[in-house]
Amino acid sequence: MARRSKSGDIAGGLLLIAAILLLLIVQFIIGLIVETAITLYNAILENLGITVAVTTLCLLICGIYLYKQKQKKNALLAEEELERQKKLAEEAEVIQNRSRIIKEFSKSEDYILVKKYAEKYLPDKYFTTRHIFLEFVKIIQADWSIESEDIGELILKEREVFEYENFVKKLKQYELHTYVDYLRAAINAYGDDIHSVIVKLYFYLRENELLPSQSDKDQIIHDINNLLAIIRKENIRKSLLAETNQFSLSHIDLMNPYDFETYIAHIFSAQGYSAKVTKASGDQGADIVMEKLGEKIVVQVKLYSRPVGNKAVQEVVAAKSYYDASRAMIVTNNYFTTSAIRLAKPNKVELINRDSLEKILRSI
Repeated sequence: MARRSKSGDIAGGLLLIAAILLLLIVQFIIGLIVETAITLYNAILENLGITVAVTTLCLLICGIYLYKQKQKKNALLAEEELERQKKLAEEAEVIQNRSRIIKEFSKSEDYILVKKYAEKYLPDKYFTTRHIFLEFVKIIQADWSIESEDIGELILKEREVFEYENFVKKLKQYELHTYVDYLRAAINAYGDDIHSVIVKLYFYLRENELLPSQSDKDQIIHDINNLLAIIRKENIRKSLLAETNQFSLSHIDLMNPYDFETYIAHIFSAQGYSAKVTKASGDQGADIVMEKLGEKIVVQVKLYSRPVGNKAVQEVVAAKSYYDASRAMIVTNNYFTTSAIRLAKPNKVELINRDSLEKILRSI
């Protein structure tokens, strides 16, 4: 019994020692793990700090670069805006100076030259009388620092005033009371070319409060067309009831272009020509093509309220070539400009003006 008890004590002691050793080993392992974890954590924190520091530095550098770039761009924009404002100010100053000079010139005695030029020549925005215009500009610029474009604008403005004043003078030659009286007066003054002065007629009637209520330019055109039709019927009636079937120049002035062409063709037919009125489109510059004894003649017919210019001469010369004609002729109820007469002579274009046409009418 004593031996068994002793053996049991030894076994229990060994188990206790084993348990203690195991506990120490576990504690050591746990301590080692904790120490390793702490070391690893510290290493991570240290590396993370470096990463954060590097990242922060990079961001700071980028921020500084972008800020500098923005400053540079803003400075460039500010410089461009300053340059633009400076340019605008210079342009405004130039415009002000031009306006001041033009205003002073308009009040000077020399301005009468612009008015006389506008009255003598028929300018347009392209200034077909270019050589005359350039000479005129030199005269003005000898004493005034005015651009040629400004001189041209002044001439066009004065031409509009001149034409409007002449328009009003023509109207006032007639006895005028009613709206229809004014329309009839305009037709009598301008004939079939009445449509070229519709705007002037409209403004005159409006300014003098002569327009019917709610009337506009379209209404005036409509009323004029109706009145033209009535006048033409009256003229035809008078001609038919007259002893001779002859139109006077006053009747011709109220014709439309096609009726005038037809009437001229009728006159030449009465003189033995085979006369044919061409189509309105594609006539190649000839309103009438006629033949007699194998001779072909092209005729340009112009129903105008103003002198016929170079363009008609150029057109009939082209028509002469196109139709292979031997002669070319222009007939008008008006007259011809000096330049048209000069151009017609070397091109052998026969010109029949108002006076010549009247003689022809009297002879038939």
